[in-house]
Amino acid sequence: MPYAKLLDESRNLTQRVVEVFTEVFQRFSTDGKMTRHDLVKFVEGSTQDLCNINDSRITEMFDRYDDDKDNLLTLPNFLQFY
Repeated sequence: MPYAKLLDESRNLTQRVVEVFTEVFQRFSTDGKMTRHDLVKFVEGSTQDLCNINDSRITEMFDRYDDDKDNLLTLPNFLQFY
């Protein structure tokens, strides 16, 4: 398995990691925003676990990273998770 550096010396995501996570976000988001339903699809696709919008992983992600509490995650919100 190839090695990929996730963080740079300043403990920020590397540019390549940001590019990859941006592609993932775009694949699962709708019009540049990720709804709870979109996040369910992401979790299911990433973990192969079934979940729904009331799953603790979904509610915790929105509680922690949806800064403006509009029930939509932006790319910066999504990247904060990592």
